[in-house]
Amino acid sequence: MTTTAGKTPGKVVAKSARAAAGTAKRATANPWLQRATRLGYVIRGCLYGTVGILVFRAAAGWQGNTQDLRGSLILLPTGPLRTVLLLTLIVGLFSYGLWGFVRAIYDPLNRGNDPAGLAARVGFAWSGMNYLLLVVFAMAFLVGASNTDGSDNMYRAVSAVMSHPGGWVALIIAGVIGTLSGLGQFVDAYKAGFRKDLKRAQMSKTQRNTVDSLGRFGMMSRGVVFTMLGWFILQAGLSRDASRSESMRAVFRTLGDLPLGHVLLAVVALGLLALALHSCACARWVRMPQRS
Repeated sequence: MTTTAGKTPGKVVAKSARAAAGTAKRATANPWLQRATRLGYVIRGCLYGTVGILVFRAAAGWQGNTQDLRGSLILLPTGPLRTVLLLTLIVGLFSYGLWGFVRAIYDPLNRGNDPAGLAARVGFAWSGMNYLLLVVFAMAFLVGASNTDGSDNMYRAVSAVMSHPGGWVALIIAGVIGTLSGLGQFVDAYKAGFRKDLKRAQMSKTQRNTVDSLGRFGMMSRGVVFTMLGWFILQAGLSRDASRSESMRAVFRTLGDLPLGHVLLAVVALGLLALALHSCACARWVRMPQRS
């Protein structure tokens, strides 16, 4: 079977895919979008840094609950400054969330199609989805539709999916993806695949070594968190019980309940702080598509 232009459907689909990839690449080469994405890296670093500090405080036995990325928004100052900060956060994280899907689908950073590369790209998509959901929460928080810390958002989301026919199947798929994404973080930490993402020629040897160490340590901590979150969702799907799903806060609580839990929490917290610094380094040196 051929089209009127003499091309097979496969060739037409391939041509359309290449055209879509080219359009996406040109869009991500927009300097304003790239500035917003770099801002997103900084904001991501601030959020992880805040969570890391709170978790470390909990590991040290200080008062206060551990927080997740959503809960850290509650700590923003009140008044007009909160509005400005939330708007800045929304713009930055929206751009960063889209960047996650661009990295996953079009692979502008050339992670490749080998198992390690695919694991990294699955992680990019999972990350992009989570940051876009965080944007939705921030928008609701901005307009006053939500004044909670979002700790029950995971349960609500899972319950909503479970209410649909076959929703438990979707949860199993999401749980598998989330768990693989978390495991992919350990692969990325071992191989330091993120080094391909940076303009290393612009960095000194000390800067390269420091950023590599921060990235590896941070990826391992995030791997622990992402793997456990994915596992919680998978268990909710397998058991068809939405209460089995848990938030990032529950991850820290579970770690704290283990033998030497306070030590594990402290290590994970320091890893999140390392990830925060690495994210800020990425804001400066990450490679992005260039205009052709």
